[in-house]
Amino acid sequence: MNAEQRLAYLLETQWVPTNKAVLFADITAVVGLEATALVVGTIKAASAANPLMDTILIAMSSVGLSLSTSERQGVIDMLADAGEWPDEVRDAVKALGGVYKPRWQAEGYESEPTLELITKQLQRQDWHERFDAATNTLGTVEQDAGIAAIRAIADEMAGA
Repeated sequence: MNAEQRLAYLLETQWVPTNKAVLFADITAVVGLEATALVVGTIKAASAANPLMDTILIAMSSVGLSLSTSERQGVIDMLADAGEWPDEVRDAVKALGGVYKPRWQAEGYESEPTLELITKQLQRQDWHERFDAATNTLGTVEQDAGIAAIRAIADEMAGA
């Protein structure tokens, strides 16, 4: 992967799950009582057609329920459509399960990486890989080639 491809990859978004057991109290904290009442009412109405919805009510009232899986995110969409939730409520409930973030944040960068930074990182990675390969030749019949490779790497690093 070259620097441009690596940068494009890091700028893409990915789903970052919270893996938190969400309670109705958590929903109330982000959308308020009125919207939470709409959410609970929708789940209760859905339980008439699907008794498994009762387990959602029980879990979210007691121990919590992870909303981070794609299946649970789909259930939220289905409930939001059926209950005619405002988009903001749907999005806030879904965000309790996780959020989409640029990969660079998930990989620990403190700010958005630049092409220059990625180029330098890839160069350092190349030097490390070549150095490791060269040091593996020490004590073998290929030792002279390994030493020459280490010198070449050192020269490249000094010139960078």
